[in-house]
Amino acid sequence: MSDATPEGEDDPRAIRLTFSYTGDRIELVDVQRLTMFVPPSDAIEPGTGESGFWLELRGAGDEPLFRQVMAHPVENDREVFPEDPRGEIVREPVTEPKGAFSIVIPELTDARTVRFVGSPSEGSRRRERAREIARFAMDEVIRRAQQEKK
Repeated sequence: MSDATPEGEDDPRAIRLTFSYTGDRIELVDVQRLTMFVPPSDAIEPGTGESGFWLELRGAGDEPLFRQVMAHPVENDREVFPEDPRGEIVREPVTEPKGAFSIVIPELTDARTVRFVGSPSEGSRRRERAREIARFAMDEVIRRAQQEKK
């Protein structure tokens, strides 16, 4: 894994990324620089046909530098509680999934892209092979983080 602290800085640097989603479309909406430690990378050697959801930081040669496995952030169904406390809790589909989520990543000097990889968000399809869902340029993330400071 790469050095998590940009050159010339002693404090650990991290970036909070906030995303919104509509369906499976993920959009970066806010960036904030932080001084904090980020847990180490999850294993970055994916297996064949791997399913799930994760974020990756990738280098100039598109090599994986950091990986964070996470729950799929897109909610295609929700728990619905009955009015009667003894009634059954059921899951109902969400017709138009919309929401937001945040993650914290290390600020790696050699990261060039932030990438989400995941299986489809529908419950019945979550075991399908994961594919790239969204990709963001790290230079744009850093530019937005610097603007946030001003």
